[in-house]
Amino acid sequence: MTLEHGISVVICCYNSEPRIQATLKHLALQDITGKFECEIIVVNNASTDETEAVVNQVWYECGNPYPLKIIFEENPGLAFARKCGVKEAKFSYGVFCDDDNWLAADYLSRVFEIFETKGKVGIVGGCSTPVFNSVGPAWFYTNCKIYAVGIQANQTGDITYRGYIWGAGMGFRTWLLQEIFESGFDPLVSDRKKDALTSGGDGEISSWFIFAGYRLWYDQALVFQHYIPETRLTYSYYEKLVAGFKLDKTFSVYRNYIIFKYGIFDNPLEQKFPIVFPIAIRIIAVIILTRNINVILSFRKLEKFITKTR
Repeated sequence: MTLEHGISVVICCYNSEPRIQATLKHLALQDITGKFECEIIVVNNASTDETEAVVNQVWYECGNPYPLKIIFEENPGLAFARKCGVKEAKFSYGVFCDDDNWLAADYLSRVFEIFETKGKVGIVGGCSTPVFNSVGPAWFYTNCKIYAVGIQANQTGDITYRGYIWGAGMGFRTWLLQEIFESGFDPLVSDRKKDALTSGGDGEISSWFIFAGYRLWYDQALVFQHYIPETRLTYSYYEKLVAGFKLDKTFSVYRNYIIFKYGIFDNPLEQKFPIVFPIAIRIIAVIILTRNINVILSFRKLEKFITKTR
């Protein structure tokens, strides 16, 4: 499919009725008039509430500023919902906007400009601030990055060495993901699935773009608010979130495979420890990879496919 010039915003929803209204209202306020075309793709990932009705009502009240369509994905899991949304996208660039992400009015414009001016950048991400119904707990502020809150780097620039960009607010070049998904490849990481907090899908997508020769870019001017309800601010929920990151080791294998085969991409620690760091990190990578040969074999075919698309 020939992609048109513009941005497709993909919102993956599972029982998003309590959260989706503000997200859509912020998207309706995007400053893109006369700059490029845009569409909103809402993926209903087997919701059991009134998500679809709320989406249609809110978008109507916002004046239908640009096309919005709702697609149903019966397979539970964020990775499958993203796949469904990307396959429906018609524009050259895309943005994953979670159902609780309130994008700043210039967010889409900045993503568009970055991709237009930086041909080697495949994925771009920004920073976020939290929004609570009341005062957030003290422990949150020292653990906020696991919620995709805060900064992803100290300054704007290439962060390929980091290995991943948050899925929240992630901008991407649509063509590569469509090539992968339309060729029959499925994500190895199911990511969030209904109430299960398994994670790692952001890193898997980031790895695919590194395989394709692209760089990961962070821009501190890309800002969004991340609404976090009280139910996700209990310490027990935080512990489940941490456990979800540890549950699936696939991204760790991706990450260390990239270190071993593609390099460390100007990691700042290499400047501090120019001799010790490159050796130590590769030794660690080899140890992890030798313990996960089966995982490597599962994505080697996909890597070969991706490298042929360069």
